[in-house]
Amino acid sequence: MKKLLSLVLAAALLLTLAACGKPYVPVPNPPLVLGEKYLADLDYEQALLQFDQAIEIDPKNPRNYLGKVDALLHLDRQDEALNILEAGTKNVPKEQREDLQTVQADVKASAEDGFVGIARIYENLGWKEIALSLLRRAAAEFPTMQKVVDALNLLAGAIVDDATTIGSTIRFGNYDWIVLDIQEPYALILAKDVIEQRAYDGCEAFSSKNEWQLWFEGNASEEYKTGWEPHALSAHGAVTWESCTLRKYLNEEFYNQFTQAEKNRINLSELKNSDNIRLYGQALPPGHIHDDLQEWHTYGGNDTSDYIFLLSLAEAEEYLSLLAGASSWWWLRSPGDLQYKVAHVYPDGSLVHWGCIDDVIGSVRPAMYIRLV
Repeated sequence: MKKLLSLVLAAALLLTLAACGKPYVPVPNPPLVLGEKYLADLDYEQALLQFDQAIEIDPKNPRNYLGKVDALLHLDRQDEALNILEAGTKNVPKEQREDLQTVQADVKASAEDGFVGIARIYENLGWKEIALSLLRRAAAEFPTMQKVVDALNLLAGAIVDDATTIGSTIRFGNYDWIVLDIQEPYALILAKDVIEQRAYDGCEAFSSKNEWQLWFEGNASEEYKTGWEPHALSAHGAVTWESCTLRKYLNEEFYNQFTQAEKNRINLSELKNSDNIRLYGQALPPGHIHDDLQEWHTYGGNDTSDYIFLLSLAEAEEYLSLLAGASSWWWLRSPGDLQYKVAHVYPDGSLVHWGCIDDVIGSVRPAMYIRLV
């Protein structure tokens, strides 16, 4: 009997040790991904449905509960948020129970404290981007919540990775950026890929890429020879970076997408806008493309001061090895081979000197100098 009892106890001990030796590992959970997508889209009711499924699949993952509480607070359902946190504390691993209990106390205090508390836990668990997304949404929906605004500015200012290596990728604002250069205390960064399609200078003839494509497919064979390029010239004249609508957009609407903490790190840069000169028969430097050896001298305009800008031809030449890999061609700020054209970069990194200023399928790849952390 004693021997049997000893065997039972030994088996129980082995099972206990085996259970303790297996740390919790989150399981693949598509509803969690969808739930967080619906949060980003501000569709909180759909987010709740997804988080309910996520909890059924993996009741130990604290991220499922935090996401659901995020949605409930936006819907002003604090009592339900407290209930889901109570359930979560009974299911998550021991090391995360205290986190959920802390958020529970925050939610009891106020929705404002709840948002900040959830973001703090996300950050502590290594999910800084999710924390930043939550605070951005809460600050936009509840601008009088000063604790949320303060937490957002603090986190946004700290989230840029150590940008000390040229060619590395960092996250700043809502985009990934390549570090092109380090000039202490600033880093020159370029969007890792194009962010949108937009004309260099506003074109009223076509309001979208689709309209331009319809026109081109139906008329290019006849009208391209008789009027497309002159249209650009007559509509806009000698447009430069200083006067183009894309510069205005980048330094106003695009710039205002950043938080105040992020804006405080963006340097107001003094830009040189040189002419584009090529003598007759002169070979272009490596990396350039042109179909003949014609000469040109196009006006670059006045120098400017900008927070957000496009690279110049000279800068593109300097950082040529880091430019390839974009999903489509993108504008530079320098003029092209004619005054109504603009230089741009092909996806393979080649530099090109033609491109009508009002081409709405031109892509935007902004650059800026940011102060290092």
